[in-house]
Amino acid sequence: MDSAPSSILFFELKHSLLSGHLECMSSQKFKHEMSD
Repeated sequence: MDSAPSSILFFELKHSLLSGHLECMSSQKFKHEMSD
């Protein structure tokens, strides 16, 4: 019973990290394109 919630929590954490990383990358690319 304990393994299910922890795996969901891990998935949520991984998803938030991934989306945050993509957001950071896209914002950097946007800034780079704006500076050109």
